Amino acid sequence: MTPRATLVNQSGKSRRSTAICTWPLSAVDGFGTECTFTTDDGRRFRAVRCSNRGISHAVFRVSA
Repeated sequence: MTPRATLVNQSGKSRRSTAICTWPLSAVDGFGTECTFTTDDGRRFRAVRCSNRGISHAVFRVSA
């Protein structure tokens, strides 16, 4: 099963920023240091794995 997430812009203005996302290591075991997250409608977002949080989670910075 592919991991899924929801990213919501709570501002009324459009913006471009970096989102910090934490994933269970078991869900992203095969992900590389750099990867691409793809939305249901085909948009692609670059993601960089920057660290682990403890022994159970990986932290990604996602350009969104």
